[in-house]
Amino acid sequence: MADMTKILNLQTKLGTMRTQLGNTEDKIERLKKAKNALSTEQEMLHNHKARMNEPEIDGDAWRGNAASEHEDIRSELHASYVDAQDRAEGMLSSIESEISNLQGEASRCLTSILTMETSLQTLRNRLST
Repeated sequence: MADMTKILNLQTKLGTMRTQLGNTEDKIERLKKAKNALSTEQEMLHNHKARMNEPEIDGDAWRGNAASEHEDIRSELHASYVDAQDRAEGMLSSIESEISNLQGEASRCLTSILTMETSLQTLRNRLST
């Protein structure tokens, strides 16, 4: 009877561990999608930043305050792009770190599941003999 109780406990733990593994894998998948979306946005940001200095301000077209004000706006815009790129890099790094942590958690869950399944099979074999 003690073996039957152990089997029931292991089956319960296995169910819980499989649920945890599934949840962890779902989180990993969502983070990977977020990483891909953020990478795409970061690339678009980089492409737009390259156009920030168009049209070129030359002495014939821009003079005096208009040229100075336009350069000030471009400088602010450049700072905003740099800030956005830095934040995106930080977010990507955080996402990658979290994915790595969750992959480790998934691996530990899988190892626990395999160990429990082996124990469960051993108990079942003992009951059947």
